[in-house]
Amino acid sequence: QLGPSTDIVLFANTIVNTTGGMGFMGNGTWAIRVPNADQPPSNWTYTTSRLPVPNPAELSFGLAVSFVPDSNPQMVLITGSSDLVDARGTVLAQISTDDLLAFDWTGLQWLMAAPGTYGPPIWSNTLVPSSLIKLFPSAGESTLEWHPALERWVVLLFDMFGSTTVQMHSAPNITGPWSVRPLYNVPAPYNDTKLWFCYAVKSHPQL
Repeated sequence: QLGPSTDIVLFANTIVNTTGGMGFMGNGTWAIRVPNADQPPSNWTYTTSRLPVPNPAELSFGLAVSFVPDSNPQMVLITGSSDLVDARGTVLAQISTDDLLAFDWTGLQWLMAAPGTYGPPIWSNTLVPSSLIKLFPSAGESTLEWHPALERWVVLLFDMFGSTTVQMHSAPNITGPWSVRPLYNVPAPYNDTKLWFCYAVKSHPQL
């Protein structure tokens, strides 16, 4: 939820059919602003804008969204999935709430490796796909949250596709360093991967 109490922003990916893999793939990310979310969904009005991402089939965003605590201006973190360059992984962008509500993508920044070999990651308004920092393995869905008690950013993921072991990835700063530890094993009978398929771990911090 952003801005006035009745505004929410949703993210959605365009899905296209494919002949291989799982039979479908993402092909672009859209932001959807609903200014009257206090009304029944059947009465919602909305506007949309496509994120300015090259290679949309290999770089999608909106998988998890979070606020940066105590930031001024208020910043929104948006995780994405990148298949570019090497192994699949989670990448990160940020934008102010004002720019997001206005769909002003000139304010969108990407977390990328600093020029050269050394130095901390940098936020840049210019996207260089080969320089995107991959923070941890990718997932089609997840949650990203700041955990006040742990004083760490936390993301929950299965340790691999089709697995039944949940891992907690965490870091003291959003830019890292990120560490990982086993957190939970899905109990029987749902850990029988011949009968059940587990995916899309959520932390549900609002509960």
